[in-house]
Amino acid sequence: MAQPLLPMVRPLQADTLLADGPWAQSHGWSARDAVIYNLGIGFGAAAVDDPRLLPYVLEEEALAFPTMAGVVNMDDSPLLRPAYGIDLAGMLHGEEAMEILRPLPATCQVAITAEIEHLWDKGAERGAILRLRRTLVDTANGDALAIVRSTLLLRGNGGFGGSAAGVPRQRLAPERPADGRICATTRPEQALLYRLTGDRNPLHNDPPTARAAGYPRPILMGLCSLGIAARVLTARLADGDAACVRAIEVRFAGIVFPGDSLDIHWWTLADGAFAFEARVIARDALVLSGGRIRFG
Repeated sequence: MAQPLLPMVRPLQADTLLADGPWAQSHGWSARDAVIYNLGIGFGAAAVDDPRLLPYVLEEEALAFPTMAGVVNMDDSPLLRPAYGIDLAGMLHGEEAMEILRPLPATCQVAITAEIEHLWDKGAERGAILRLRRTLVDTANGDALAIVRSTLLLRGNGGFGGSAAGVPRQRLAPERPADGRICATTRPEQALLYRLTGDRNPLHNDPPTARAAGYPRPILMGLCSLGIAARVLTARLADGDAACVRAIEVRFAGIVFPGDSLDIHWWTLADGAFAFEARVIARDALVLSGGRIRFG
């Protein structure tokens, strides 16, 4: 659902933003944190139906699901710092891409390097686009675990004098019938549970905030929808073996409300890769587009 551009609260301090990075951070998670994430993307109901999935929801034998890399330390992003002038109320998560280099341990301490990979200026009326790259390294052995790229639309920060050259283009689904489809149902309380992973934006839990943004009620996090899609695609296309997930990326094309059912279509590509997209069944609304997931 497209939203009107918001007025710029203050100019983007692009020179400061680009000069300050990269940022070194650290974070840790426990088996309990992994379980909370897994419950947030629907493993609870899935494990009730399939006991083979119980390790994803029990701390004693916990397994971390690979898309948890997207939420690691997300509540301490350098982009939240006031000095950079980012209009947080006008920031939208446009795309997410994760490269999984090694399976995530259920318990881990990581060193994180965050850096601005690209910053595009589409003009004062159209906003800016920022791509943040985060690399997660296991401090116990120095192994790189994942590279996460988040592409953000800064609706209130365009016109700072930068260039729009090379702005990312939307990737389309293959022009042929899908090879398969899967239905995934979200729960009414999905956003309230998923917020425990670190995404505490009130847009996802506070009705007045959601209404002020133009939505009738709180909306589901895009990363939660991505995690749900990854879970069901892994179950269908990789026999549930999450250790096989090598990469996943998607564009957040529309709004999901907690309780919506997703109709996920997938296409077989080459070398263990699949394209996918997701629609909300009741509204026939495209919500995830240009998706790619690769197993190996």
